[in-house]
Amino acid sequence: MAPRFYPRFEAAPPIDPFERLDLSSVFAAVWQARFRIAGSAILFGVWAWLLAGLLTPRYEAMAFLRIDGDGFDALSEGRRDPNRFVDPVVLSTRVQSIKSAAVLGAALDAAGIAYSAEFNEGLAGTAEDRRKDQALNARQMSETEKQASLLTEFAKRVDVWQIEQSGVAGIKVKANDPILAARAANAIGDSYIAQQIQEKRKTRLQALDALLAQQNEMTRKLRGIEDSIASVRADRKLVFTEAQDVRGQVLGKTRELLIASEADLAEVERKRIVIEQARDGGVESLSLVTFSDLIQKLKEQRAVLSVELGQLASETGPSHPRYQAVVSGIAKLDRAIDEELKRVGASVRTTERGLRDRVQTLSKRLSELNSEVTDQATSRVHLDSLETEVQGLRYSRESLKNEIDKLKTALGLEQSEANFVSRALPPEKPSFPRRSLIAAGGTVAWGGFFAFAVGVAALWNRQVRSPADTAAFETIVHCPVVGALPAAGRRFAITARQLPLEFAEGLKRIAEAIRLGPVGPVSIVISSLKQGDGGTTAAVALARLSGQAGLTTVLVELDARRRITELLAAQSAFGLADCAQSGVNPVAAIVPKPDLGFHVLTHGRTGDGLGTRADAALDQVFETLKALYRVVIISAPPLSQSPRAFWVGRNADHVVVVTTADKRRADVLARFFRFFGGGVPGNVAVVFNHVDAKYHGSLV
Repeated sequence: MAPRFYPRFEAAPPIDPFERLDLSSVFAAVWQARFRIAGSAILFGVWAWLLAGLLTPRYEAMAFLRIDGDGFDALSEGRRDPNRFVDPVVLSTRVQSIKSAAVLGAALDAAGIAYSAEFNEGLAGTAEDRRKDQALNARQMSETEKQASLLTEFAKRVDVWQIEQSGVAGIKVKANDPILAARAANAIGDSYIAQQIQEKRKTRLQALDALLAQQNEMTRKLRGIEDSIASVRADRKLVFTEAQDVRGQVLGKTRELLIASEADLAEVERKRIVIEQARDGGVESLSLVTFSDLIQKLKEQRAVLSVELGQLASETGPSHPRYQAVVSGIAKLDRAIDEELKRVGASVRTTERGLRDRVQTLSKRLSELNSEVTDQATSRVHLDSLETEVQGLRYSRESLKNEIDKLKTALGLEQSEANFVSRALPPEKPSFPRRSLIAAGGTVAWGGFFAFAVGVAALWNRQVRSPADTAAFETIVHCPVVGALPAAGRRFAITARQLPLEFAEGLKRIAEAIRLGPVGPVSIVISSLKQGDGGTTAAVALARLSGQAGLTTVLVELDARRRITELLAAQSAFGLADCAQSGVNPVAAIVPKPDLGFHVLTHGRTGDGLGTRADAALDQVFETLKALYRVVIISAPPLSQSPRAFWVGRNADHVVVVTTADKRRADVLARFFRFFGGGVPGNVAVVFNHVDAKYHGSLV
């Protein structure tokens, strides 16, 4: 046991170990003031009810729009394809596009909202200021910016969401006028339907233009080849029959096989490139893979899990087991997709090698035939090739003409995939304010606040305020009080360059009491009685004081809550718990903080430093640190969470418990000491925290 440097106080008679915290004074005070609490709460609720009547009422109108239909009535399910699948990501994109600037802008004009005073009255001041600042360009700028401001104001009143995982979107509009709210919600749906029809018509027109250009190019090419055939026949004076030139027929057949093989090779190469891009580009490039049914099914399953993952992120958070299960499922699907891509890629490469060999063989054979045939045979082969190409172009042009005719027939008959499930109706009651809820909430909130204030006032007399009370605290706990830290405001930052004067003086008195100085290495364990009592703050502050005094200091975080890691931004790949578990030298995990004057050894990401680590492993870590640093400060978790903080301090020079200064905490701390083993270790001391400024000087 390390020696102690501060006096011990005489122990008082033993305290009943089953003594409980007495809150009867609090309950009695609240019961005594029950009529005042109830009366003031009712009066406050009535006042809130009257005040709510002065607020401007707000109405909400809702319309429901099916976004995955086929242009028919959404209620006529028999006319819709029951096996049709729509990607959830596509549905989400369509829902977001309903609130786009183009749709809302069209709805503004359709519903006449641009002339509504509710949306335009807030723009008068902006327009007036603009005219004063920029007199020359005020008229030109105000129209454009006014329209943008109106669109922004309207977007704030519109809410669009997808109803669960269905293909129905809800459109809600808030306005002071119920008729205006319903008209705006319906106008948004109509504008979205009209926009979809325009987009489909635009797509068909673009496709029609492309096909017409391709048809003209085919016609020009066909005429050129026909002129070449006539020229060859006239120059060579060739009149062929099918039986006169066998080699020419063989050459033509070989050329046809070569063309077919090259086309097959090009298709296989395209598939190989698509597979390589999908493997390199990740999930975003999987849309290119359309020739594998298994990959398509895996993509659909992954899309469903992605939607479920987004919903779980907002409902449960990443640490929920269900969230982790969905993440694991997505990773499993990604691996299955990659394995299928590997298998398909291997098959495609094998086919590609075979086709490449076939193309090489046919090319070689064609070259041999070309060298063997005579000039007449060459002309015959050339003429047959031209005639074959002409036949292919004529067939292609005829097919293209059929596609053009279909597009021309369908042009102007486009239908939107969206249609109304139900249109918005003017609401009868406003959605805000709900005066009954406001009155009830105000009554409950004010009554609870008043009761809390009475309870705090009843507990105020239990706080330690004088040296005599401090002596009583020491008598109950059986260990000395070595210092007090003043209550700091909410803006107090322990990492600030300059600490408050009273806080710094309190730290110096604590350091003097525990003989914190340059003589020999000193190890200190700092813990709080309960969470929020200030143990972490005291540990960081004492480490700053030691480091600024020129002593080599390390702050060890033994608290699994990792408050020091967050407070000092001391992120590290591993920490104390990792070193103790894996037998790693803790020096490698130390994070220097030169601006604060000390080093930090964080807790790490593995387990609980007090609950799961081996005793010998922690002792070895602490001995290593004592050999390197003059001062080793160990920040232990609160005693209410882990009483083993006393076990950590069995080989430390000092154990400091930080708590608030009241009798209730003294009783609790005394019970901790008795449960620890019947007595208090000789090097344990107490520090008061959150002491009021007017009592701070008298306590120390």
